[in-house]
Amino acid sequence: MRSCKFWLLCLLLLGAGLAFAQVPLLVIEFLDVGQGDALLITAPNGKRILIDAGPNDAPTVELLRQRGVKALDLFVTSHNDADHIGQAAEVILAFDIKRYLDQGEGCEKTTRTFGDVLDALVQRMVPVLEPSPRPFTVPSNQGPTLTITILPLPDPRILDNGVCDSNNNSVPVRIDYGEFSLFTAGDAGFPEINWFLNQYPEEQLDVDVLKVLHHGSRNNTNTRFLQRVTPEVAVISVGCGNPFGHPHQQALQLLADTGAQVYRTDLQGTVTITTDGVDYWVATQRSLSVCTALPSPTTDLRVNLNTATQAELEALPGIGPVLARRIIENRPYSSVDDLLRVSGIGPATLERLRPLVRVN
Repeated sequence: MRSCKFWLLCLLLLGAGLAFAQVPLLVIEFLDVGQGDALLITAPNGKRILIDAGPNDAPTVELLRQRGVKALDLFVTSHNDADHIGQAAEVILAFDIKRYLDQGEGCEKTTRTFGDVLDALVQRMVPVLEPSPRPFTVPSNQGPTLTITILPLPDPRILDNGVCDSNNNSVPVRIDYGEFSLFTAGDAGFPEINWFLNQYPEEQLDVDVLKVLHHGSRNNTNTRFLQRVTPEVAVISVGCGNPFGHPHQQALQLLADTGAQVYRTDLQGTVTITTDGVDYWVATQRSLSVCTALPSPTTDLRVNLNTATQAELEALPGIGPVLARRIIENRPYSSVDDLLRVSGIGPATLERLRPLVRVN
């Protein structure tokens, strides 16, 4: 897939081309909903698909109305956390929802937000689908067929203290339109990611665009995953000044090492990808800006070498399972320089890790 770095020029050229031929275009918008996810897909024939609805205070309904949405052919929620279903009930009540798909039985929550979603589904008599692997196709008269594929979920479910781990049972979705492809999987963490890597055919994860998992958390992006996905473009849906420090520097560094062009809703607003099935173009609501509500400077987001988990250490650039295990085995550390006593870590690796780690 060929991308265009200069999106404004590309859109002008595309507009000129449309004067001579009607090119069926797929439009995907990563809506700026703050600290959460909401991905709107507009098929060439006008059908709309929504994946997630943003947090409780998101203007999701207003954003959809601004885009002329009256119905959703498919509404998918990746998992039942409030930053993904916060506005789901309002969306269900405001629009004609043809089909709804979520994590399915076993991952229900007792929160009021989740209860509101169930009430809205019943009130509007929306058909609810189980997240079994299946393709949803939207044919086009002139262009390629749009395929929204629900990929397999971990089987058996990934548990946390005996109950469904919401993040690690996020519904994975692959979008294909001609030669263009995109992958999204909510807040999937390392346990679910490792399941993907072990169970999916290699080509199933190889896409052009990645919706970065869990808003760019260091616990949801690692080198092995990115080497399989090989994204040209990575989009982070994240809120300015969020209390979690998303996106974490470790994740940003890993994406940079992969060579992906990174776009962020906190800095650039809604990110729009338009494709004819051969090329694709990326446009942003605004040019790169500075987030004016940064986390408190007293919050130290560096990884603590003496207390970090195996997964947190693996997320550091250049640190895989073997080095992470060695770091743990060599504890305690009195300074970051003590990493040099870990077999496999030399001065170059130490300097790369220095701004990302701490010892107290």
